[in-house]
Amino acid sequence: MPLGRQLKIAKWNQKPKTGDIAIMFNVKGPKDMSLWYHGIQGADSTEGSCDVVDENGRKLEGWEAVLTRFDNDQTTTTVKFGAAAGVWKTIAEHDDIGSMGIDNGITFTKTIKYERGVQIFTTDTLGRNVTQRIVVIDNESRLHPWEEHTGSVSTGSIRQSIGTFPNLGLDQINKFQFQTRPYEWVTFKNVSLKPKFKTDVQVEVGRARPNSSLESKVNEPADKYNQILEPLNRQRQELEKELKALRDAYDDTEHLTGVRLTVSNAELETVGWLRKRYVASGVVRCEMPNQSLMQAETAIWPDSFEVHAARTAAYLKDRDFLQGVIRRDKVRRTKWFQARKKDMEKAIDSLADSLTVQVKDTADIEVKFTADNPGDAQTILDELLQLFILQQTDQAQNELTKKMAALHEEKNRLKRSIQFMEGEKQTLQKEVQETQKPDVQVEVF
Repeated sequence: MPLGRQLKIAKWNQKPKTGDIAIMFNVKGPKDMSLWYHGIQGADSTEGSCDVVDENGRKLEGWEAVLTRFDNDQTTTTVKFGAAAGVWKTIAEHDDIGSMGIDNGITFTKTIKYERGVQIFTTDTLGRNVTQRIVVIDNESRLHPWEEHTGSVSTGSIRQSIGTFPNLGLDQINKFQFQTRPYEWVTFKNVSLKPKFKTDVQVEVGRARPNSSLESKVNEPADKYNQILEPLNRQRQELEKELKALRDAYDDTEHLTGVRLTVSNAELETVGWLRKRYVASGVVRCEMPNQSLMQAETAIWPDSFEVHAARTAAYLKDRDFLQGVIRRDKVRRTKWFQARKKDMEKAIDSLADSLTVQVKDTADIEVKFTADNPGDAQTILDELLQLFILQQTDQAQNELTKKMAALHEEKNRLKRSIQFMEGEKQTLQKEVQETQKPDVQVEVF
């Protein structure tokens, strides 16, 4: 019927004229539902997306209208109406903000800056069976849908969309995404265009393409995101175990270095027929790190007992190590050193000749040092073994510190990944919860 006084349609650039007909749709669904008037049989031009207002100018929530006109002789029409309320699917991305780009057949223009924010244009040929939108993913992984002054125009199979993002700067944008979702088609046949002329309206609901994948979408957080989150969480738990083992081991010198000392007092031995010399002896017991360290991928000593013991024995006879022993203050105060201090190279040679290092079957390393003076023999052996322990501890702790730092970085990376995936999962769950099959009613005024 012609528009009456108590119910009107409104749009900023349209004013109903005498003879115009408004076809009003009452649609129930999520707030971001997309609507499209695919075709109105016999209509002479249309203007869609009109608000419906009462005589006081108040908008009627849930109502959409299309303004059109027909020949006076036409009494009925067929209206095909589309509503898209499904989950948005990303089909193209563009992260080169300063230039044009093409991804998956979607063309992106260079991003334009204006006084309030940024704009970008896209071109696609996906047809009218799907609706589209452009979103921004910012540097904090947050999603921003397009906003004011946003829209699209199409001709034939080509559609151009304008995405406007107020209050966003170019430096905040990580990438743009082009997203789509399919329409659900509802066709109303034999709709009356004349007052008091009732017809038998036939309603045909097209195949529920927008919701055909809804069941899988509902399970997608479990099927997709949980498949990613579960191994990430397991990996984080394993890292926590490793970090705890390494922290516990840091101050445990014996287990950290795999070395334990037993030093005995110097004893008198007979060398040759007449000369009396004194021998100080000690045992370096090679032990593997504690069980937690051995099980961790970051084990400080991943070798066998035999290899570990052989490496330790070789290190005790290493010339650079012996040079460090010669430099220790207590060694320099001995009579043994005073007799050799004029030639440091010969002093090191003499130290090496007087030092015996032997690996026993039990992986114990017997260390002996021989000197003319019992006090010198004891002092030099003590200093040698103390320097060895100090160096082994420093080396192991430095290595441990590096491994802990790397594990902390990996832990933080996992934490960021988990937080991002949890956010994506929650966003998808929220979208799925809001997704429902549109409930469409049509009335003609």
